[in-house]
Amino acid sequence: MMKRVLALGIISILFLVACGRSTEWETTQYYPTGEELVKQEFYIENSDTIYIYQKVLYKDGALQMEGNLLDGKREGLWKAYFPDGSIWSETSFKAGVTDGPTLANYKNGLLRYKGEYTDGQLTGEWVWYDSLGGLNEKKNFDLIKDD
Repeated sequence: MMKRVLALGIISILFLVACGRSTEWETTQYYPTGEELVKQEFYIENSDTIYIYQKVLYKDGALQMEGNLLDGKREGLWKAYFPDGSIWSETSFKAGVTDGPTLANYKNGLLRYKGEYTDGQLTGEWVWYDSLGGLNEKKNFDLIKDD
C-alpha cells in the first residue's frame, strides 16, 4: 500500500510540473530607430497576458533596468545599471510604490546615497556621500513632522 501512495505522489508531482505555465518574452516598446527598449516576460492565463518581469534596455541592448511585476506594477527589488553593467541603483517597490530600502551609486562604484521608503515617503535615516566616499549629509525623516 505504501508503494502505491508513494507512486501516486510522484505521478501527481510530475503531472503538476508538466502542467506548469511556461513563460515567454515579448518586446513591448522600441526606440524610434527600431532597437528594443522594453522586453517583458509573460504567461497567458485564461486568455489574459500576465506580465511578470520587465527589462529596460539601452540602445545597444545592454540592460538598463530590471525587476518583477505584479498586476502590472513594480514589485520587489528593481535594479538599474550604468551602460558598463555596474549597479546604478536598487530600489524596493510594493504595488508600484517605492517601499523599502533604496540605494544609488556613483559611476565609480562608490555609494551616492542610501535610505528607505515607506509607502512612497522617505522614512528613517538617509545618508548622502560625495563621489570620493565622504559624508555629505545625514537626515532622519522620522524626526521631521508636519506642523
